Amino acid sequence: MRIYRMNQQELVAQRMSKLVQDPELDLDSVGVYVARLPRLAYNRIITVIDSAEQEAIRQENERLGRDNRGYLFQ
Repeated sequence: MRIYRMNQQELVAQRMSKLVQDPELDLDSVGVYVARLPRLAYNRIITVIDSAEQEAIRQENERLGRDNRGYLFQ
């Protein structure tokens, strides 16, 4: 049997998911603090969000059988 090992990016994504799933977490306040982070950290978080959005669009189009041309990440 083969054991699947997650790479660092998958582990970070899972940790982020666990953090934001807390229903008592005020996401608006988190956004305020993210905006106060050093610019590099803020820009990298925005890059993660953009990549996630493009992947969600790609998956939805794939599910619906649409062509994915014209999207940033394929």
